[in-house]
Amino acid sequence: IGGAAVHKMLFLCSPEEESAVRAELAGDVGGKASLTVAIPGMVEVLPLGASKADGVRVALELLGFRPGEALALGDGENDFELLQLVREDGGVAAAVANARPRLKEVATEVVGSCDDGGWAEAVDRWVLTPNAPADV
Repeated sequence: IGGAAVHKMLFLCSPEEESAVRAELAGDVGGKASLTVAIPGMVEVLPLGASKADGVRVALELLGFRPGEALALGDGENDFELLQLVREDGGVAAAVANARPRLKEVATEVVGSCDDGGWAEAVDRWVLTPNAPADV
């Protein structure tokens, strides 16, 4: 757009229209971009292969940590690769109770919903509580 690089595009629709919008976008972008959904009704178009896992991997390397030493916590489809990265390296990959089903499948743990303090529960269990077993 005007010579500027585009790093992300969002398409907003109702949750009921999400599947149709995603299918249409998939046809339009082909294999040139990645599609994901953060929240119902918000379809994201990203550079091919881009994910939160990429950024977290780089940040952890800079800090001298492995993915398995991190807590990955998510609720949306856009968190899938991040939870997968941490899980595959032996870390805690937690999904909140109201997460998308696909995310719960890759999670090692499920905590309470966002509305019920699931994020705080995860931080308390695996970050603030010294020597807490990961039960992984």
